[in-house]
Amino acid sequence: MRLLRFAETAHLATTLTKLAEHPIAGEVTREARGFLGELFSERDAAGAAMAVRASVGLEDELVIAISCETLARRLLAAWK
Repeated sequence: MRLLRFAETAHLATTLTKLAEHPIAGEVTREARGFLGELFSERDAAGAAMAVRASVGLEDELVIAISCETLARRLLAAWK
């Protein structure tokens, strides 16, 4: 989540787009895009829940869950 919070979304999306087209990294990168959407783009998704459990006591649980949802959706929208 730190990567999504602190990296510039457009730059990260551009890098991932290039990786998705790479002959070696492409397939796994495209697969990762699906997992990002499935696991983090809803605040009650499994990945967001794991992030909440991993950060107990560090930040409000709802903030973590909403951050996962918002940041994943933002990246997926920018990742063409």
